[in-house]
Amino acid sequence: AERMVSALFDTIDKLEGLSADEYMDMLLEILGGDPIAYSQYFPQMVQTTVHKVYPIANYGSAMAPFYSVLAIWVGGVILVALMKVHAKTDGLLDPKPWHLYFGRYLTFLLFNELQAAVIVTGDLFILGVQCENIGMFYLTGALTSFVFSLLIYSLALSFGDVGKALGVVVMGMQIAG
Repeated sequence: AERMVSALFDTIDKLEGLSADEYMDMLLEILGGDPIAYSQYFPQMVQTTVHKVYPIANYGSAMAPFYSVLAIWVGGVILVALMKVHAKTDGLLDPKPWHLYFGRYLTFLLFNELQAAVIVTGDLFILGVQCENIGMFYLTGALTSFVFSLLIYSLALSFGDVGKALGVVVMGMQIAG
């Protein structure tokens, strides 16, 4: 065992201070083989086969869910920036807070759902992404829009401009994730 350790230290000492070409030559000498033989042998060791579980025609179709969700989120953030989130109480007889919340939210939900429908339609008919079930794609867009609009609207209503900024921060975290 001591002889192997000393041989290892001797080899390490030989490798230190060598140029890149000398280093490679020394490694080939240590391995004791022909680089051409190695180049033919190693690829044969690793054979891979591709079994497509969910075949996708192109990279654009594979990335469509990510960018569609991102577009729905950006649309919700822009909508909150363009429209007032607080409902007016003029002419209302003692409205409850939840009346004001859901009454105004329905407007945001309607516009966000329209945005999602435009995004999904653009994905399908303008970009031509591969889609196995168009109805489920629209349903997924609608559900995503509902969740995002509820979160973004609630943040903006609860925290004002800070909530709008939090919506942008959450969007950044979504991209990074």
